[in-house]
Amino acid sequence: MKTIERDKKTVMVVSVEPRILVETKKTLAPYFDVHFTSTSESVITALDVLEISAVVICVGEMRDQAFELFNGINKYVKSKCVPVLILAEKGNDSDETAAFEAGASDYTVKRRGTIWALVRRINRCIEVSEIERRSLGAVNTAPDEPPDKVLAGKSILVAEDSEMNRFVVSTMFEEIEDVDVEFAFDGREAVEKFSQSPTKFSIILMDVLMPEMNGTEAARAIRGLGCENAREIPIIALSASTETDKIKQCLDAGMNDFLTKPMLQEELFEICAKYCTQS
Repeated sequence: MKTIERDKKTVMVVSVEPRILVETKKTLAPYFDVHFTSTSESVITALDVLEISAVVICVGEMRDQAFELFNGINKYVKSKCVPVLILAEKGNDSDETAAFEAGASDYTVKRRGTIWALVRRINRCIEVSEIERRSLGAVNTAPDEPPDKVLAGKSILVAEDSEMNRFVVSTMFEEIEDVDVEFAFDGREAVEKFSQSPTKFSIILMDVLMPEMNGTEAARAIRGLGCENAREIPIIALSASTETDKIKQCLDAGMNDFLTKPMLQEELFEICAKYCTQS
C-alpha cells in the first residue's frame, strides 16, 4: 500500500561537512521535506523564500566552524521564530551549554537506532515554535499599511549601471514622501556605499548585470562584511532574465528576492514594502 504523506514539514539541514549533510538528509528524508546547505547566507535566504519549520545544525569534526555558522544565523532565525536544533556526532557538556546559551531550542547527540527519538525532538520544537508564532500574531493585529506609507522616510540603495534605468527608478519613487533613493553605478560602489553607512539603508535593489562587480558578486561581498546589518539588510535582485538558474544564483548569493525588468511601479513598491516591514 502506498503511504500518503500529509503536511510534511520543511527542515533545513546545515553543516560545513558534506559527508554529514548527505547522511543527515538521508536519515530525515522519510519524515521531513529536507533542504540542505553549508552557508549561513543560504539559510537566511531560504527563510525568506521557503516555509522552513526548523533548522538542524550538524556538528562534526569541524566544531568551531559549525558554531560560527550557528552564531551567524542565530539572530535572523530567532526573528522568524524558527527553532534551531544542534545535532552533534560527539557531544559534550560544554558544547551543550554553549548551544543553549546561544539560543538553540535543542541539543542532542546522533546515535544509531534512535531515528524516531530525533524525529520526535524536531517535531516537538516545531510545535512549540508554531504556538509562539500564533501568540505573536495574535498580539500584532494592526492592519497592514499601504506600500507608500511603509516606504515613506526610508533610505533605499539602488545599484544600477544604466542611466535610463536609474531615471525610471528615480521617477517611480518620486511619488513617495520623504523617500531617499541613493544610486551606485556598479556593484563595487554599492558595496562601498553600504560599508560606509551600514545602518542607513532599509533595502538594496541590486541590478544583476553590471561592470566592475556584478550583482551576485556584490551581494556576496555585502553578506561577507563584518559590519552591522550586513546579514540582515534585504537585497532584491533586478534582472531582465527569468531563467530558473539565474534566479537560483541570486538566491545562493544571499539575495532575498527577485524582481524582473522592466518593472511595474506597483510591483516595485510592494516588494520593497514587504521587506522593509520585515526588517
